[in-house]
Amino acid sequence: MSTNKLYSKIVLIIFFVVFLRLLSSFSRQILIHIRISRHLAQKQEELKTLEKENEELRKRLQQVKDPLYLQEQAKLLFGLGGETKKRVDSTSTKVTEPTEDLEPTASYFSKWWKLFIY
Repeated sequence: MSTNKLYSKIVLIIFFVVFLRLLSSFSRQILIHIRISRHLAQKQEELKTLEKENEELRKRLQQVKDPLYLQEQAKLLFGLGGETKKRVDSTSTKVTEPTEDLEPTASYFSKWWKLFIY
């Protein structure tokens, strides 16, 4: 009988070790899954932020491609008086009428040009 008890204790110890191994493996897999889920949620938030930024940049690109915007920017850059009296806001896509008749200030280049040429 003593050998029978010894075998049953050995079998019980083996089952206990296998059970602990399976339990540790299962808990490790759960922790890995939780960590991956958190990382995935963080990356999804980053993706949403980047998509919003991308959409804003696309709108800005469409605004910059607008010929009226290019004309206004050229006039502001070179200080030329214009035939059009509309102002284009650089941060929005709206074209607004000025509240007063604004004469753009001439740049240094145009002042020198007028001084020596005219």
